[in-house]
Amino acid sequence: MEIVCKFRNIQEMAQDVNRSAELIEGRKFSPRPWNRFDPERSDWWIVPSTDWPAYRYGKGMFKPTKLFPGHVLCCLNVEKGFGHIVAEAYPQLTKAGHIIDEHWAWFDFLKGLEDGSIARAVQVVAQATNKPVILEISAGYPGSPGDFEPHSLLQCGELEEEECRSEADGGLVGFTVGGDALEKLEERCIRDVMVPVVECRRLSELPRAFQSTSELPWAWIDVYIGTLILLAPDAQVARTYWGASEIWHKLLHPWVRWII
Repeated sequence: MEIVCKFRNIQEMAQDVNRSAELIEGRKFSPRPWNRFDPERSDWWIVPSTDWPAYRYGKGMFKPTKLFPGHVLCCLNVEKGFGHIVAEAYPQLTKAGHIIDEHWAWFDFLKGLEDGSIARAVQVVAQATNKPVILEISAGYPGSPGDFEPHSLLQCGELEEEECRSEADGGLVGFTVGGDALEKLEERCIRDVMVPVVECRRLSELPRAFQSTSELPWAWIDVYIGTLILLAPDAQVARTYWGASEIWHKLLHPWVRWII
């Protein structure tokens, strides 16, 4: 059966789950929308800081997904920024916070892939929900560095199958995850750094795949890993569905080690 929450829109869900997370974890988080002008339908993050932009942090996220129309992916989001060689060519990217350093959660996430702790978190989520865990990976390149906005580029929009999002698009791939095992669902516009990623059949293979191309410093990578949930139909909102505490405990708390 589908997981259905009691919330009618993503804004309501993100803000309520953020409050539950603070009570459960005993620390502060910041709920942040990507599009503040359309907050009910925007992607939302739960950020472990008041910093914004928050590229370097691992974040809880509520994300509509084109791979599964009508669903929201409740997930861990980790980003990889550009390497220092890119800053030499485009110094403005340093000021914008787009250049990765040792403080980014990306490196803890890679360690988790290598040592099996991400796979163990996958099993915890799957057992708690009896639903598959979904992994989405997107890549983009600084085609117009002065105007680069990572999340804007990595949105799929209403594109047809195989259609690229922009000239700077590096591709999108989706998997289902069972423990360490990967099963590919979809790929689109795969090139450069994403070519070896598409061939991965295990989570533990991903770090080497990312490192296997000289294009890695030039690629912005977003990773989303989590579980699909449906918003409550308006006419049925009074019925019993998953609330904020249950969503945090079962869908996001298993990733809390990387929400840093």
